[in-house]
Amino acid sequence: HQGMHNLLCVPLLWSKVPSLAPIASRICRMAVSSLAGCPGALAMAKLLPGESDWVPGGKVAALAALFGNLVSVGERIFQQADKPLAPEASYAAALQLTHVLHWVLC
Repeated sequence: HQGMHNLLCVPLLWSKVPSLAPIASRICRMAVSSLAGCPGALAMAKLLPGESDWVPGGKVAALAALFGNLVSVGERIFQQADKPLAPEASYAAALQLTHVLHWVLC
């Protein structure tokens, strides 16, 4: 899962690469899973990409894109193939997402 979060740092990812839309929820869960293992916001920030052609604006822009891409998937993050995840998997994904969003917003 490591590095999957870098993909979510591409601004407007789902509109730029519409072929990823069918697996957007899985990509988000994998990215959130890897980031949720960080011991805090500073550790998470170190994992985000810096300035590049695909992430203009560096870590701040990467963080904003990460947030935007997660939010645009919304509740679909808790689905797989248009079916809800099992309760245990859904609960684990929700806890991980809560940790990551807390670090992003606080």
